[in-house]
Amino acid sequence: MLLQANLIKIGLMLWYGMQSMLRIGLILTFIAGMMLIITNYIFGISFIGVAIPIILLYFGSGFVWPNAFAIAFTPFGHIAGYANSIYSFMQLCGGALLSNLVLL
Repeated sequence: MLLQANLIKIGLMLWYGMQSMLRIGLILTFIAGMMLIITNYIFGISFIGVAIPIILLYFGSGFVWPNAFAIAFTPFGHIAGYANSIYSFMQLCGGALLSNLVLL
């Protein structure tokens, strides 16, 4: 689903820009969350009630994450490699710390 979202996003980004694609992705993920709550409330937990919102969530994530990274690293274009490595390092350290907290 992420691949399809990225392929669609590439075509739309030429017309609308990164900020608009980020907003569309956030709206799609919000709608997916609301669908999860509503379908759980009305139908209970079912395969279709969970699968369709999760597919929409992954599709929206394909719009959000690549654009969020690109927008965040735009001011650091001359040192984008360093900025990306620091970001990845912080992400890995945060995951390691949180996983250790969960074990306690």
